[in-house]
Amino acid sequence: MSLIITVRPLNAESAVKKEKEWENLGVALSRATMSNWILTSYRGWLSPVVGLLHKKLLKQQYLHIDETPGQVMNEPDRKNTAGSYMWVYCSIKDSGQPVRQFVYQPGRSGTYPQEYLKGYHGFIHTDAYKGYEKVSGITRCICLTHLRRYFVEALPKDVDSPEATIPAQAVRYINQLFEIEKNWRFYPLQGGRNSVWYRKSLYWMPFGRG
Repeated sequence: MSLIITVRPLNAESAVKKEKEWENLGVALSRATMSNWILTSYRGWLSPVVGLLHKKLLKQQYLHIDETPGQVMNEPDRKNTAGSYMWVYCSIKDSGQPVRQFVYQPGRSGTYPQEYLKGYHGFIHTDAYKGYEKVSGITRCICLTHLRRYFVEALPKDVDSPEATIPAQAVRYINQLFEIEKNWRFYPLQGGRNSVWYRKSLYWMPFGRG
């Protein structure tokens, strides 16, 4: 059972493929049985652990959050073509108690992170999706990778034209910030990292110029 619970999602294997593998080994184990085992394990033993992880996550000062689309078949009262989302909430790399929690939701509404983060007052690192604006009491940090994408999309076909100056400069600044962050883990927690923040602030200054 532990093999089914852990290996199949880690290898991104479908239940149909896993069923075939068992069949090749001479074991008659249907995907319906495997699915029922997983559900029973969660309801009987794992749901309290999931609740505890949620509480531990909300005690952390910084969180990364993202959502990715998926499709679930044969859901009650929903078409198979209906869009669903897997939301991931995780601690930062330097966390003393790393937690990563995946939460399935039938949509992308901002009410889902709003409910999950109820009572949380830390920092959330997200993309620019407006749904996160529904979450109150937090400090929101926008992902630089997503920000850089907007400037790349603003580049004209002729990158040597005057219109390319501002977005191209923004892309260069963000690339330089990424280079600084690559060495972040080599700096001590106090003075060294403060100097990194100072260097990063110098690159942000042009964005604030009128």
